[in-house]
Amino acid sequence: MSFISVLLDTLIRNPPKLTEMQTNCTRLAGALLCLVLLSWSPKLIPAPVLQTNDFTVSAEEWTLATEKSGVKAYYRITTCGEDQVIYLRLVNSNAGAVQVSWKGVLQFTGEPSPRSIKEDLSQITIQTGETTGTTCVNPSVPELVVKPVDAPVVNIESYFFQQLTITQN
Repeated sequence: MSFISVLLDTLIRNPPKLTEMQTNCTRLAGALLCLVLLSWSPKLIPAPVLQTNDFTVSAEEWTLATEKSGVKAYYRITTCGEDQVIYLRLVNSNAGAVQVSWKGVLQFTGEPSPRSIKEDLSQITIQTGETTGTTCVNPSVPELVVKPVDAPVVNIESYFFQQLTITQN
């Protein structure tokens, strides 16, 4: 005898009472309503993140390095393959675009003083809002992705924006 035939036989011999069926339907409807309401609950919305090509970076993972003339400069040390890289993030709170220039300096673990990563100043124009380095492979804004020349590098401690200048456009 199949399961369905046993079920039908049981239902025919002992039919459920109408009030019992209504109670079960009410419970099921209530449970479904709770699930729908919980799925739309604002408490379940994740914390703000910055979407990138390779991974998702939480806004709390950035380190504020400096702030000058309405521009905040952040960095984030992460990995690209076996090497460490630094993503830079510039937030412009001015009314218009600004030109930002700086000389990047790295502090390595165990070294007494920071060292410059290149002789030239890095320079970028940013609109109001933010500009962020997002990927270490073919970055759209290469100035915002710092890859130390000596590979593999795995002991970067911090990044400094030295000689930082902000020019209003």
